Amino acid sequence: MIYLKGPLIMTAPPSGWAEDVNSTMGLIGLTAIGALSLALNQARVARQHRDDANTDVLTGLLNRRAVFDQFGWRPLGVGTAVMIFDLDHFKSINDRHGHASGDETLKRFAYVLRLNASAAAATARIGGEEFLLVLPKTSEDHAIRVAEAVRIVFAREIMQGADGAFHSTVSSGVSMGSSEADTLDQALRRADQALYAAKRAGRNQVAPLSASTTWAEHPKTAV
Repeated sequence: MIYLKGPLIMTAPPSGWAEDVNSTMGLIGLTAIGALSLALNQARVARQHRDDANTDVLTGLLNRRAVFDQFGWRPLGVGTAVMIFDLDHFKSINDRHGHASGDETLKRFAYVLRLNASAAAATARIGGEEFLLVLPKTSEDHAIRVAEAVRIVFAREIMQGADGAFHSTVSSGVSMGSSEADTLDQALRRADQALYAAKRAGRNQVAPLSASTTWAEHPKTAV
């Protein structure tokens, strides 16, 4: 019998098929993990770029491009409401209170719009002080109530400017998908016409545009 004294010291890497397989599998595993990590990182970056391209930087809402990409040129269908909002006398806010206050007013309105929109709705800033709300599976009466709620809540908001606290108001035009072939662009054009009617009527009000709705049925709600 042979007794070994002292620690065993390896003077060369182990050899044999088992060791070779372990080394190879280890390298393959590290390579796969690295490739997966790189792919996940690239996917995150691509998603971030896509979100940035579809989001209005100031308000965090969708931008015009994104909302048209979402609905495309496919039919909206009957039961989809398109509401356009335009802040009243917005230029005077910038002129009197400064552009920082103007930006704050836009962000405040975006918050009110999002607060009153359902989870199924799409909210977007489509121009300087123009906003869009697309609400599927609804009625005209409900769409008008939503637009009125946005208008009333926003009129009560208090902003701070160079000349002190101030309020702002918004006008809105409401259009409904009128046929199975109606597109967002067509409904938006009609909502624009209703918006101009609200502006001409004195601003700070909601105007529906449909053959069955009259101003007598939906009078201006006092704030």
